[in-house]
Order: sequence, then C-alpha cells, then structure tokens
Amino acid sequence: MRPVLPPLHRVLVATFLAGIVAFPLSTPVAGQLLTIGAKGGATFATVSDADGVFSDVGRRTGSAFGAFVTIGGTPVGLRGEVLLVQKGFDARQDGEDVQFEVDYVELPVLLVFQLGAGPVQPAVYGGAAVGFERSCTVSGSSAGLSVEGDCDEPDFELERESLDVGAVFGAEVMFGLGGASLVVDGRYTVGLTTLDASDDPDEIKNRAFLLMAGVAIPIG
Repeated sequence: MRPVLPPLHRVLVATFLAGIVAFPLSTPVAGQLLTIGAKGGATFATVSDADGVFSDVGRRTGSAFGAFVTIGGTPVGLRGEVLLVQKGFDARQDGEDVQFEVDYVELPVLLVFQLGAGPVQPAVYGGAAVGFERSCTVSGSSAGLSVEGDCDEPDFELERESLDVGAVFGAEVMFGLGGASLVVDGRYTVGLTTLDASDDPDEIKNRAFLLMAGVAIPIG
C-alpha cells in the first residue's frame, strides 16, 4: 500500500479543506445558516476495469451511514460529511469466483445548490470525496472449494491502495417537518484513482451508487 498521497491528490484534498474554512468567512453573517444531520442507507458498488483484469464484474450491495454539516444553502451551501461506506465487487478471474469487500471512512466535501424553497426543497450537489480504507476481505470459490480472509493475509497479500479519491454527483429532496426536515438522498461516486498499488498498476477504480435517507436540523 501507498499511504502517501500523490501530489495532484494532495492539491485536491487541500483545496477542498481550505474551502471549508474560507466559505463561512466569505459569507455575510446574516445570510449564514448552519444545518446538521444524519443519514443512512444502501450502497450498490462495483469497479471499472479498463484493462480487462476480470472476465466478469458484478456488484456488492452494502450499507452507508454517517453525519453531515451544511453551511449556507440559500441558494448555495457547502457541506462536509463523514460516512462509513461499504464498497467492493464480485468478479471472475482465471475461472474462479472472487468477492472483494472493502469498507471506507469517507469524507465528502460538496457544493449544494437549492432548486426551490418551501416545505419541499429539491437540491443538486457535486464535489469530491476522500476514502480511507477501514477493512478489506476477499473470498473465492473454485471446484467446490472456498476460501476467505483478510486482504493482508499471506494467502492473499493484495497490493492495493488504502486511500481512494473520487468525484461525487447527486440530488436530494428535503421535506419540512416543523423544526426538522426529512432528507432523501441519491448519489453516484466515481473513483479517480486506481485501487491497484502494484509496480505496474491496472486501472481498477471504484464506482458506487448510494441511496440514503435521514434527518436535517437547522441551527441559528
């Protein structure tokens, strides 16, 4: 694994972190609105395989949950999130069925654009997310025999990146419930970095659709 970010990715991460600090400082105090919330739901994950490493690639269904903070939002806001996200994929390689299950602590930073006001508030958003591997397991079966274990076990020793950088695009709808709002959220995350950390890496990148619901509470 390579725990050190490549230069381009360091710039991306630094830019979005700087945005979190700069946004509230550049917005008039009277127009600021702070919203906190929590949400959770399902993930439908797979990978892109540009180099054809696998003969067939399927999806892993998992879960995601976490918390978020939004600054502003009338009509543009900046949102930071902390999510626990299950990703991975099913595949066939050399005639064997293989399943990869990789869980991340994911930190998205998003620009949110409200499309309306009132008790029902639709919005679209986009941004970047940095994911830190929390766990990785691999399992496989061939000729009636099955194996399963941690990706770092001697039987596997998968050379993989422990950090994943991706782009996020999504939409949500908030339904007013008095002092709080019900949030329904759908997003697509596209991996920008390969998961392969070998000397001659193949282009294997995360792809995931997340469907979540939760509660948002305005403060101030």
